[in-house]
Amino acid sequence: MRRMILPLMLFVSVACQPATMELTEEQKAGIADTVRQLSMDYLASVSTLDADSVFSFNVDSDEYAWSMDAVLSLDFEADKAAAAEKYAAASSAHVALDTVRIAVLGPDAAVLSAAGAVVVTDSAGQTVEMGLALTFVAARRGGRWVLLQGHASHAPPRLVEGG
Repeated sequence: MRRMILPLMLFVSVACQPATMELTEEQKAGIADTVRQLSMDYLASVSTLDADSVFSFNVDSDEYAWSMDAVLSLDFEADKAAAAEKYAAASSAHVALDTVRIAVLGPDAAVLSAAGAVVVTDSAGQTVEMGLALTFVAARRGGRWVLLQGHASHAPPRLVEGG
């Protein structure tokens, strides 16, 4: 009987291991394309200066976190209200990325890191340009890709002549 227990325990321990799912390069590329498009759509929504549109890409849950210029916020509604106030003082905004890297973490998660610039014109017509570095954590929730967490760092603003 003892001779049977050891092989049985070994079989059960091996058989009960969680299955790992390796993604093919094609699957990884598809997920990366989806996350890239999600991020580009999000950044395009910033140009609308509409907080409801911008925050429709995020998820209001315990997973939400946003870090901007060394300040971490875990409060979706407060961030949305602060964005609406900031957008009300602007007449235009444009974000352009020149470097983007995406790491696919699994079938339902990826991280995007990027660098570029943001140009903002306030309601008085003054235009500033700032360097930008950002990171997004994207995940599939309820069949929809969303931005769970994000980070943005800005270089000091530079006044744009004639703007």
